[in-house]
Amino acid sequence: MFIAIVAVVFFAGFAMTVREGLWHNLLLLCHMILASVVAFGFYQPLTVWADEAAGGEYTYILDLMVFWGLFALTVTVLKTLGTTLSPVQVKFLHPLEKYAGPAFGLFCGLTLASIAAVSIHLAALPKDTMGGAILHDGGSADSPSLITTSPDLAFLAAAEIFTDPNGLGDGGDFEPGPWVEDYAARRERFEGVMGAAKAAWELKVKRGGAR
Repeated sequence: MFIAIVAVVFFAGFAMTVREGLWHNLLLLCHMILASVVAFGFYQPLTVWADEAAGGEYTYILDLMVFWGLFALTVTVLKTLGTTLSPVQVKFLHPLEKYAGPAFGLFCGLTLASIAAVSIHLAALPKDTMGGAILHDGGSADSPSLITTSPDLAFLAAAEIFTDPNGLGDGGDFEPGPWVEDYAARRERFEGVMGAAKAAWELKVKRGGAR
């Protein structure tokens, strides 16, 4: 199920960009990468703030909503700025345009699939949802593969690079493995909450029927 969802997102992203041309797809890829960095970097503090503002009523659904909201907002802002500052589309030589355009469309599809895959970890789902495909037991969280089975880990590996104090960022504490485990534990707590709510509802119905 996990691979099927990722594949659908990939093919949808590729289909929407395969005929758009090199310049469009190159800019879109840059926008998506920057937007994913912004969304992943800021969704947690914004989720905490929103959860406190809502009184904890939407704890288990806010992560996903905030993540995708930040991503969509950032892509929109970047695209608007790009169109405003550079309204003229760059033209490339025909062979380059013909083959490189679809190639970058492929990269756009892969990027979108990775973003969608990592966002499944944030969803209000059971811990072992989709057959446990996103649990990555056995230490595989340290061996990401973008194209085959773990596009979510490829995204997390990129996030680790951006937070490396010796590289591009200054965070330095992010690791894919603990992140995956933290959200697995969070989904397990969600299961407990839903189980308790279901039991309370069944007890209420039973008592109501006994009257």
